[in-house]
Amino acid sequence: MKLSRRGFSLFSLRDIEYFNKEEKFELVNCPLKGKYCKRQLPEINQSYSESEQYRKNKEYRNSIDALKNAYSTTTELKEDSCSRCVNFFRSSITESLEDIHGELHKMSTGLFRTKRFESSYFMLGDLLKELKMKN
Repeated sequence: MKLSRRGFSLFSLRDIEYFNKEEKFELVNCPLKGKYCKRQLPEINQSYSESEQYRKNKEYRNSIDALKNAYSTTTELKEDSCSRCVNFFRSSITESLEDIHGELHKMSTGLFRTKRFESSYFMLGDLLKELKMKN
């Protein structure tokens, strides 16, 4: 946190992001009150948050790995009553991966393309194919 000369506290942009951090997934209407996902839901949110931070910094490989970790955490929820939530988590994570894939496609093709992100682009394409085959 930064302080001005007059003693008023001013927040830097990074401080504001820290305090306004919202979790991607929240339990709103769970009939079991989150009985089975008490450990997994915070892990999924943490991985998703890390992914967003990596994505902002254009560290796409780390962002993809964090989302892959979040997706694998959803496999730990095996209760039948959790299947709707698991499907929602997975579809949101897959959608984020597809968004990243689109960003990488734009940067890897065209007149101003860069080879810096090509390996991440191809790796993510393979991952998306694999995830679609699982579903």
